[in-house]
Amino acid sequence: MSENLELLQQRADRQREKAEEANTVLQSVEARLSSATTASEEARRERKRTRSARQVAEQRLARLAKEEKKARTLAREADEDRADAENELAESRRTWEKRQAKLAAAEADVAAARAAQQVEASAAAGKQSRTARPRAAAARKATRKTGASTTAKSSSPRKAAAKRSTAKRTARRQS
Repeated sequence: MSENLELLQQRADRQREKAEEANTVLQSVEARLSSATTASEEARRERKRTRSARQVAEQRLARLAKEEKKARTLAREADEDRADAENELAESRRTWEKRQAKLAAAEADVAAARAAQQVEASAAAGKQSRTARPRAAAARKATRKTGASTTAKSSSPRKAAAKRSTAKRTARRQS
C-alpha cells in the first residue's frame, strides 16, 4: 500500500502542478482578457471620437465651401461693380468735357456779343463825337497813321448781327 500511496501522492503532485500551471495560464488569460476588454472599450471610444470629429470636419468643410462660394460671388460682383464704375466714370468725364466745351463756346459767344455791342456803342459814340468834336477825330486818325493799334475792331451793325445769329445757331447745335 505504500507503493499505492506513493503513486497516488505522485499523481496528486502532478495534478497539483498541472492545476497550478492551468491556474497560471488562467490568470494570464484573465489578464489578457481584461487588457483586451480595456483596449476594446478604448478603441470603441476612439472610434466614436474620430467619427464625431470626422462629422464635425465634414460640417466645417461644407461650411467653408459655402463661405468660399459666397466670397467668390462677392469678388466677382465687386469686379463687375468696379468695371461698371470705371465705365460710368469715363462716360461722366466725357459728358463733363462736352459740357465744359459748350460752356467755353457759350462764354466765347457772350464775350463776342459784348465786344460787338461795345464796338457798336463806340461806333455810335464816334459818330456823335465826329460831329461834336472834329479835333478828337483828327487825333484818332493821327494815331492810326502812326501805327498805334486800337482796342476794338469796328464793324458795321449788320455784320455784328450776323455774328450774333451765327453764335446763337452754334450754341443751339451744341446743346
